Amino acid sequence: MQKFLGCMTEDNEHIFTKPPKIIDGSFEKISDLPDYKVISEYIKFPEHQSIWLKNEFNNLENRMAVAIHVRRTDYINLPEIYDVLTKKYYINAVNYFQETYKSVSFWLFSDDIKGAQDFLKDVVRFERVVNSPKDVPVGENLKLMSSFKGIIMANSTFSWWAAYIGYMNGRTVEVVLPSKFSTLDSDNPAKYLSMPGWNMLDV
Repeated sequence: MQKFLGCMTEDNEHIFTKPPKIIDGSFEKISDLPDYKVISEYIKFPEHQSIWLKNEFNNLENRMAVAIHVRRTDYINLPEIYDVLTKKYYINAVNYFQETYKSVSFWLFSDDIKGAQDFLKDVVRFERVVNSPKDVPVGENLKLMSSFKGIIMANSTFSWWAAYIGYMNGRTVEVVLPSKFSTLDSDNPAKYLSMPGWNMLDV
């Protein structure tokens, strides 16, 4: 029936002899990506930077700063799928950096700044909360996050791409990612989203 309708999932792609009409599934796998040299040709940040981004880079300077990403808004509306990250995950991630490095500063990135601050208020003190103006392209937030030496990812491809770009260009040296990105039984980031040297923590 799926072949007749032209709907391909991850489990039946072998049955298709011609391109399907619909592709349904989760296809975030490092093994499916081309070489980073190819990716970097497609993912190019604009040379022009807003005054906001320039100021953030000035504040970042060259120290051990860690970006903490907390994904909320749309995930809150789908708790049966995305409500997997616990406060314990962030506590252990923060402890990892504090035990590994002498001087660490933490910056918060989130699509719900207030909600994220309330969620982590007894976990970490943020040196800076990244809250870009509405007229700043979201790509500048991604560029900024990918410039951090340390990244604590959320169960989100936004912070994954920031970590991946930063890791591949040599800027990001420490990455913590969650052991699950969703409630799906097949979810296993260790197999398809973790790079060598990244630290995976239980959620």
